[in-house]
Amino acid sequence: MNAEQPVFADRVRWPAIGLLLTGALGIVSLLGSLAWSFLAPAEMTQQQMREMPEFMRFLFSPAWLVGSSLVDLAVCAIVILGGVQMLRLKSYGLAVASSVLAMIPCFACCCVGLPAGIWALVVLFKPEVKQAFR
Repeated sequence: MNAEQPVFADRVRWPAIGLLLTGALGIVSLLGSLAWSFLAPAEMTQQQMREMPEFMRFLFSPAWLVGSSLVDLAVCAIVILGGVQMLRLKSYGLAVASSVLAMIPCFACCCVGLPAGIWALVVLFKPEVKQAFR
């Protein structure tokens, strides 16, 4: 570790923490929506389910709920991993990818992810910060 790296570690600290927060909030949000998704159809009557359009019935199916939740969980894990690597000044590509993923509104917590992702990208695209990554 050279003498300049602590300076750059300070520059990436808060944007990286923003990515970690985005991933963690995304997982909490995912667990809440999963619980709601499994409870909501149980309260619907069979008549209400039959009157629902086909695509809506598919969205309440366990296969869709589990599949989309696994994708969301993977994205949140990548955002968290990218934030950790950004804090360590390692894996520049993963840090950039997780910043972009954090900004996508259908994954994680977009109200936190959009500003955190933009902030992280602004910091990561500075040439001196990019040079600090190993």
